[in-house]
Amino acid sequence: MSNVEGEHYLAYAFPLIPSIEGKHGGGGLATTIAREATFFKESSSSSRLNVLSSDEESRRLHDYSLDILAAEQSSDQSGDIFGVWFVDQWVVFHTDAYSNLSGYPNEVLGAMFQGEKYTQPVGSLGRAKEYVEKFGFSAQNPRVLGEFSNRFDQQIWNISPNSIINWQDYMFYPLMQRHSEVLRGKGCWQSYHHHVTISEQLSQFSQGVDFLKAVSLMDEVCVHTDIYAQRLEKHLQALGLHIPTIRRYDLGVDSVNIERRLRNITKDTYQESIEYKGLSQDQKVVIDEIVSTQGTNLHRFVVIDRADEGKGPTVVLDGMDRLLSTLTKEEQTQFRFYFIVPQLDWGEVTFSPKHNYTSFLRKKLEDMKEKYPDVLHYMPGIPPGLISLLQCDAHSITGGIQDGLCLSPMEGLKVNGLTGNDRSAIIGMGTGFAMQTMQVERHSNLVNFVKQGSVDDMARAIGSIARAEKNDPGRLGRQT
Repeated sequence: MSNVEGEHYLAYAFPLIPSIEGKHGGGGLATTIAREATFFKESSSSSRLNVLSSDEESRRLHDYSLDILAAEQSSDQSGDIFGVWFVDQWVVFHTDAYSNLSGYPNEVLGAMFQGEKYTQPVGSLGRAKEYVEKFGFSAQNPRVLGEFSNRFDQQIWNISPNSIINWQDYMFYPLMQRHSEVLRGKGCWQSYHHHVTISEQLSQFSQGVDFLKAVSLMDEVCVHTDIYAQRLEKHLQALGLHIPTIRRYDLGVDSVNIERRLRNITKDTYQESIEYKGLSQDQKVVIDEIVSTQGTNLHRFVVIDRADEGKGPTVVLDGMDRLLSTLTKEEQTQFRFYFIVPQLDWGEVTFSPKHNYTSFLRKKLEDMKEKYPDVLHYMPGIPPGLISLLQCDAHSITGGIQDGLCLSPMEGLKVNGLTGNDRSAIIGMGTGFAMQTMQVERHSNLVNFVKQGSVDDMARAIGSIARAEKNDPGRLGRQT
């Protein structure tokens, strides 16, 4: 920890209000911000947290001991910045999900990269690089990262000497490169928190190298797992860059928010909640179905994940199909699979690996719903206040191809622990949670860890849980 005594600054690239007030759909970054804000709100000291925010509306937060330093608001700011962050740079940090390392069949990998004339073979690292550096959002608009960074310059120039600056996630690496030496000259101490993966192929991308150069300028860097820390050090060493202090930070779930959700919205009251009333009729039908089957002897599984290649929802669907196809119609009716998928409409916007994967996922959901109309239920979007209720009495699943941490199934385990439901999780080994757990404990009685991308492993894990429940109703299916 820093010995610097001064103002505290935190850089956050998204709207602050929903993250702090628990209205965000989840994620490590939102959880971290909420905890920081709560810490300063409840602190007995007079210290306040200065938040460098991209969102001018965040200035309405008056009761969290926060001073909001909003970036310049520009009507000319290109919307491509989100494409750069969550498509181009998502490929850079989650390379496995776009190559043969994912375990995806060529059918999926080919679908991801359709729409452009690629020269590199399907499933190769070369094709992922070709997308980012030739067809990506940043390739089409090279100025977009600089335009976003320019909005923060004035606020960063005004940072007090001898302050502590915490940069939150990779969106800020151009600003870290631009300002870190000047800030160090002012006696400031700088840390960086990374909320996604550190891929073994990171340094193969020019944007990955720029990120590593920025990280090398920090005093301390925090990542989710020991493996990420080791990879980061190896990358920096190979490039001959300075190696800052690198440590693991254990984020975990937001237990306070989960307990609040469970208190505020119950099986008996959920239909009166603002969250429920704001849903479409089709979404309400799915929510009602999920709640109505709680407490039954059905084998219930829930997937609450973004439409994301790294989370691998198509692997879960294929594993479900592989298992169900071996069962009789009567046996199939004893299963329920619920998919709650934010960003399922992304595939309607433009062509990129992420949008193409989303279109592929949406079509697969439609096909599987037609094949198993009573077994599979899915909905786009996510009602944050209802999440914990929907996780009750269900086994959480994620494909876990390559994911920084994997909070959703972790939250599912917490929810069922709090509510006394003996339910487990199935998690792909490409997640940070799986990596760290397997490294420390070698196994888990609560979780079935499966090889990322393996449809056979997914089917076996689902079947194992179902058999254990059938043999001992109400009890958890544990991996042996």
